[in-house]
Amino acid sequence: KTAGPRIEPFGPWGGEPGDEADLGVAISADPSNVPAGEALTFSIEVSNAGPQDVSQVTVVLDMPQDFDFVSGNGAGTWNCTAAGVQVTCELGAGLIAANSSDTLDIDVTVAEGAELGVTTAVVTVTSYEWADPVTANDSADVEITVGPSLLDLIFPSGFECAPGRPGCN
Repeated sequence: KTAGPRIEPFGPWGGEPGDEADLGVAISADPSNVPAGEALTFSIEVSNAGPQDVSQVTVVLDMPQDFDFVSGNGAGTWNCTAAGVQVTCELGAGLIAANSSDTLDIDVTVAEGAELGVTTAVVTVTSYEWADPVTANDSADVEITVGPSLLDLIFPSGFECAPGRPGCN
């Protein structure tokens, strides 16, 4: 008598059907039209359609060039670090329960000399705790329009201080 075919466990994570957490992510920028030299906040909503709760969650935000990370915080305890224009945030203490979500805000500044025009930021969410049955909702993007700095709008030809005026030497 020979052994039958070897049956692999459910998915690459092992376990049984139902041992999964369907994570999703959405992103917005406030303001979505920002002058060079000013700040904006990316609001990232991480959702968990379940059926399992998840605690090991990583969010990666790929920002446009000339965007600088300032801070990250959310309802959960998120630990954020930046390497260039990529911000990585990991959920510290706590979890995202099945059928709930958590919002993470990432504050950034746009460099004074940033390239003007429409640019895009992309966010992805992952977890190695459970299999994710729907990966199509694991990334999202938002367009940001970078405009001229406020000083460039007020003084389009530049600013020169006239001798004898207050504040000018």
